[in-house]
Amino acid sequence: MPERPILAAVDLGSNSFHLLIARLEDSEPRVIDRVRETIRLGAGVDEAGRLDPEAATRALECLGRFAQRLAPVTRGNARAVGTHALRHLAHPGEFLRRAEEALGRPIEIISGREEARLVYAGVSAALPASGEPRLVIDIGGGSSELIIGTDRRPELFESVQYGSVTVTQRHFRDGVLNRKRWLKARDELLGDLQEYARRFRDCGWHAVYGASGAMRSIQAVLAAGGAGGEAIEASALQQLRQAVLAAGDVSRLKLPGLSDRRKPIFPAGLLILDTLCTAFGIERLTVSAATLREGLLDDLIGRRRHRDPRPRTIAGFAARYTIDREQAKRVRDTALALFDGIAEPGRLEPQVRDWLGWAADVHEAGLAISHSRYQAHSAYLLNVSDLPGFSRLDQHFMATLVAYHRRAIPADWAQSLPERLHRTAALALLCLRLAAILHRSRQAGATHAALTLSGKRAVLTLPTGWLEARPLTRHDLDAERRQLARLGLSLDIGGDRLPSSGAARQAVTS
Repeated sequence: MPERPILAAVDLGSNSFHLLIARLEDSEPRVIDRVRETIRLGAGVDEAGRLDPEAATRALECLGRFAQRLAPVTRGNARAVGTHALRHLAHPGEFLRRAEEALGRPIEIISGREEARLVYAGVSAALPASGEPRLVIDIGGGSSELIIGTDRRPELFESVQYGSVTVTQRHFRDGVLNRKRWLKARDELLGDLQEYARRFRDCGWHAVYGASGAMRSIQAVLAAGGAGGEAIEASALQQLRQAVLAAGDVSRLKLPGLSDRRKPIFPAGLLILDTLCTAFGIERLTVSAATLREGLLDDLIGRRRHRDPRPRTIAGFAARYTIDREQAKRVRDTALALFDGIAEPGRLEPQVRDWLGWAADVHEAGLAISHSRYQAHSAYLLNVSDLPGFSRLDQHFMATLVAYHRRAIPADWAQSLPERLHRTAALALLCLRLAAILHRSRQAGATHAALTLSGKRAVLTLPTGWLEARPLTRHDLDAERRQLARLGLSLDIGGDRLPSSGAARQAVTS
């Protein structure tokens, strides 16, 4: 019997938290369980990015329940992501620590454009192959994602800061519904959509698909009123808008097919869809059952099948900043070889080796800006760029390695990383720094170095005579001892305490 692994996707949305469990059968995911809870996390985040304690409690209790269902799922077969609400926390560290503790899994905060990519992956995976471009729209709680792609390839994607929860908070907080408020909200959104609408219309599409709970609730109401099936006609939205405004208040909104759970944010979702149809000239769209969660599953499956977008993203990043690929490969190969010698089974996050390799690939990106402090420029580019396939944590980790791969290591070097990653980040940084030193001459050829670790003592072994022929490298390694103390590590060469520059030492054969 072939392996049938269990996969899990956790979506921490601004309105609802979702858990999706699937079994991989014949290379396709078969859903075996779904859990959904309305948390309204986005409504609990104020303009200063502070999270209301009650919303935090609801979220943590939900994650504790999810943890029970996730327990049998192998660590590498599950992904949990946070979207708009978590992106807008002013200081997410403490809540994220408690959330990861409750869930028992790491949680990735993803950018709006990465959210859009995953939405498209989920929707397109559920559609038949087609050479025609399609537009996918996802109206979430905190943001809405817009993507044009062909088959499985997203080509143009954006995230706009309007969602069912955010628009409700901004325009319908007290529940009052009237034409004046509706038009004000519509005009605000239309103004912000102008730039996107022009680019998307220039790109063009053959069919439109809508995802998310907002779309499905609108479809359900239209179907209950006899005005729709699996598709939503833009003309039907105008009649539905009149029915919503006629209620005068959300508390009096009574529409066949509308659940009490969805009712508080239904008008905002309808407004967003109606406005998008106007701005983009959409007359008809088909509602998809798939969305971000299915996209997460597709990403997990893709990584198992070597269909991971991240290597392509890094290659594109390297090309954009004209990185010396040969030098990057030398540093990468040595850094990974050193890391393999000190990897701590069961203690290191499984993706750390990948992060280290990709950081080595692009550690010199900042040279495209200036040689002076180029490592800081490289880190900045990694932190602020849209990198398909990568979460914010992925980018922060790689940027941290790149920022401190040379020169001084400050005392607060790991402040942007969760505490659980400090040890692994220190070890990865050790390997990248040593690899950069060993290849400072930028000469072709491998450096046959090995690294072992005993507690806080790192031992670097080099071929006999190699270091004696390279006095600059010996000087750099001598200076490196002082920097590695910031990581809580000491450095020896071949088991002997590293001598100061110019001192004789007995080389050890690797």
